[in-house]
Formats: sequence, C-alpha cells, structure tokens
Amino acid sequence: MERPPNAGPSARRYQPSVNITRAPAASVPLPFMVAGWGFLIWAVWELAAARASFAGGVFGALPVVAAVHGVTLGFLTLTMTGFLYQWIPVVFDVPPLPRWFSWSEGAVHTLGLLMFLDGWLAGVPGRMAVGGALLSVALLALAVAAGMRVAESRRPRDTVTAAVALSLVGLTATWVMGLLMAIGLAEGQASLGWLALHISVALAAWVATLVSGVQLKLVPMFSMSRAAGRLTALPLVFLWLGVGAAAAGHWLSIPGTLITATVFWFVAAVGALVLITRIRRAGKAPEADTVFVTVIAGWGLWAMAAVLILVSAPLAVIAALGGGIVMVLGYQARLAPFMVALASARRLPGPPEKAFFMARSMGSRLAPLLTGYGMPLAVALLMLAVARHQGGYVLSAVFLVTAAWVGSTGSMAAAAVRARRRQPGPVTPAHDAGSAVDLDQ
Repeated sequence: MERPPNAGPSARRYQPSVNITRAPAASVPLPFMVAGWGFLIWAVWELAAARASFAGGVFGALPVVAAVHGVTLGFLTLTMTGFLYQWIPVVFDVPPLPRWFSWSEGAVHTLGLLMFLDGWLAGVPGRMAVGGALLSVALLALAVAAGMRVAESRRPRDTVTAAVALSLVGLTATWVMGLLMAIGLAEGQASLGWLALHISVALAAWVATLVSGVQLKLVPMFSMSRAAGRLTALPLVFLWLGVGAAAAGHWLSIPGTLITATVFWFVAAVGALVLITRIRRAGKAPEADTVFVTVIAGWGLWAMAAVLILVSAPLAVIAALGGGIVMVLGYQARLAPFMVALASARRLPGPPEKAFFMARSMGSRLAPLLTGYGMPLAVALLMLAVARHQGGYVLSAVFLVTAAWVGSTGSMAAAAVRARRRQPGPVTPAHDAGSAVDLDQ
C-alpha cells in the first residue's frame, strides 16, 4: 500500500485518538447511507414537481413539506444514524450495537417515513399517523441505545461527549414536537410558533449539534492534528444558547429573543469556522484535504441562515438545509472510504491503524469539491426562485444537486476501486500501540 504523496516522518507518526477495532462491519452503516441517498434524490425531484408552489411562496403545499421531511427525516437523519452506529463504538471505545438492532431500527425508520410521506401526500391521516408512530419508535430506540453506549464509556467526558448526548436530546425533542404539531393540525390548532421552534430544534439541536461534536474527531483526522483548547466547546455552547432563546421566545413571549437566537447561532457558526481553521493549520497531513471545502461551505451556509432569519424565514431554512446537506455529504466522502479501507485492513497483516492511511488513498479529492461548490450554488438558485417567483430556478437547482451527487458518489467509487487494485505494501504508523490508541481528545 502506498503512503500518501510526500508523507513525511511527522505524518507517519500520527496516531489517531480512537479505537477502530470497535468499528462494526460496513454492512451496518452503509444501508443507512444508501437509503439516505434515495430520500435525497426523491426529495429534490418532488420539489421540482412542486416548483410552481415553491417559487410562488406557497411553502405549506403538501409536496413542499414532504420534500423538506424527505431531506430532514430521510437523508440527514438516516445518514447521521448510520454515522452514529459506526462512530460511537470507535470514538467512545464501546462495543457496537448488535447488527440486528441497527438493521431493525433502520427498517422501522424507513418504513415509518415512507408511510408518513405517502399519507401526507395522499391526504390519509391514518396512514400518516401509523408512519409517525413507527418513526417515533425508531428514533426513541436510537436515542436510548446510543445514549446508553455513550454513558457506559470510560472515555473522559469532554465536548464530544456533551455534543453527542445533547444531539440525542435534540433529536428526541424534534420528533416529540413534530408529533404534537401533527396532533394540533388534526384538531385544527396548527401554530406557526410551534413550526418555527420545531425547525430550529431540528436543525440546531440535532443536526448542527451532532456535526459540532463529530468534527472534533473527524477534522483532526483529516488534517492529522489534535482538537484542544476551550474554543472546541464554543459552537456547541452558542448553538444551545440559541435554542434556549428560541424556546424562551415561544413559551415565555420574551421580546427580542429572535434577534438573540440569531446572534448566538451566528457566533456558533463563525466559531466553528475559526476552530476548523486552527485545527487545519496545526495539522501534519502532507496535503490539504478537499473535504475542508464542504466543511467551510456548510458552516458558511449556517452562518448565512442565522442572518437570514431576520430577513426571511423561508430563505433561512433553505440555507440551513443546504448547509446540512453539504456537511453530511462532505463527511460521507471520507467516512465511506474509511469503511472500505477498514474492511480491507482487517484482512491484511499489521496494526489496525493502517486503515487510516489506506482510507486517505481511497478517498476522492473531487467528491468534496463537487459538493462543496455545487450545493451553495443550488441554494442560491433556490433563493432566486423565491425572490423572482420563477420555477425554472428550482429545476436548475435540482439538476445541479443531482449532478453533484452523481459525480460525488461516482468519483468516490472510482477512487476506492483504483486504490483496492493496488498491491498492498507496508503502511504502518511509527509504532504499534495496540488496537486501542490514546483516547484523549
């Protein structure tokens, strides 16, 4: 196996702070990834079919709402669930959850979402209710099981621990609020205030919170550095201060909370960008990883969303969803090759840490670039569609997202195939520290 180009002694001595022998088989997270892709493509083309309603500002139209849930409950949540099944055992040095559990939870989630979306689009409340119930069971099971694994870990408690725990709380709060909204809608008591808080909790307390924790391990791995210092907790703290301000504004009717929440979320996004820059500059990687394009683009879109809340809530949601998509696709472009590399490394002699170096050669440099530049452009087109009331921009954005996804996944697959065809060589870190390396952050 070849070392990364120009890899010097410092890069070869890099020791990741995780225990990759705990990782489950690739057959655990990959189905979630594939299912997420399916929901993403379905959602964007559902939006294309509803482009007249979307461009006309009818955001409550059934197809538009269905498309949003296809992204949030489908692509984002399913993919992030697969990440958790892969990531928690490795980072927290605990046994992975049984395969039957992850597959069952994923199957119930997928079936529930399909029934929910079908019932919503067909106007069949009973089918939607059954789908919502199945989703609630799956998401609750995920939160409890993942939370128990984190709680039993002997790893020192830190920002990563807090981020994962809070994200599971945010996920639970999201579906509970969605359930209450569905009940209120059935009784003719829908509330725009509940909707705004529901969206805020879903994107800030679940998606952005988990990303802020995951990146404290993934970004250092991409750059071969360490995440340390008080700044690591800044994005997490301000994300939840924003959630608290939004909740206070809804339940206590405190004036000025919207502006306060916006400031907190903007500071969280800017703080994350500063943190990422510091980690990247301290790295020992032989070359800059293109995945940083997607990470920076994702947090940049989230910072934009925070500002847009004061101008236009729909535009803020578009930017926030775009940020979530680009971030998840970007990390996926590196986690997928790692899964393949780990499966290959387990069949080869030498310390398990060689999987990190194998994954670097299997990763595609093009995939993050397509996502990192394509998604912000698609977000801009969707905003133009709303501003100019022209559905053609929606169709252009959908084609762009589809092309970026096809190009990204295709280049990932091609890079992995090329790397696996090479003759493996003696890629090892400077010393074999055993299967479990230093677990301190």
